[in-house]
Amino acid sequence: PPLRIDMFSVGEGSCLLIRSGDEAVMFDAGSSNDLDAGRRTIVPALRHMGVRRLDAIIISHADLDHYAAVLDVVDAFGVARVLVTPQLLARTEADPMGPVAYMIGGLTERFVAVTEISAGELRDWGCSTWTWLHPPASAVFERANDDSMVIRIQAAGRRILLTGDIQDEAIATVLNADGEPDLTADILELPHHGGYSEATVGFVRRVDPSVV
Repeated sequence: PPLRIDMFSVGEGSCLLIRSGDEAVMFDAGSSNDLDAGRRTIVPALRHMGVRRLDAIIISHADLDHYAAVLDVVDAFGVARVLVTPQLLARTEADPMGPVAYMIGGLTERFVAVTEISAGELRDWGCSTWTWLHPPASAVFERANDDSMVIRIQAAGRRILLTGDIQDEAIATVLNADGEPDLTADILELPHHGGYSEATVGFVRRVDPSVV
């Protein structure tokens, strides 16, 4: 198929594998209640599914339940590139002894390229085109959740919207971006693991997905 998404059961966390053509990208890889989810769940599942390599890992934001398994996955599959937001790197600098700094340091030790990416960027993987809608490169948010990437993936006339853990401030930023962006999508990753807020309800209505 032109695009396939597999969502991994990692407990309190997030991990999606997205394959298109002969390329495979992982969006988030972490769990907060199973810090061994990489070796115990994600890596065996990838091997069982016949995945031989990952072209990139994308970390939506600096919360442990979205990146705790990244180093285990890198060790198993030799990932060459990890994409992060400028906000994640800023939080690394603000807390150089914290867990996200440990993860970035581990990537550096393994000679993995850590690449900043923010709103306005476009990438093609396989038959799919990825457009970053959030966060703006220079934006500063109080919550790490609001740093989360929002990515629109287009393939074969369909759209998927990945949202990480965006909450009210980020939702307002995305909805009110210049040019009133077309956020409609066939499939929506429900923001913040399904956490309820009036802003999220409005966001879902704007996206108008068939599948959540």
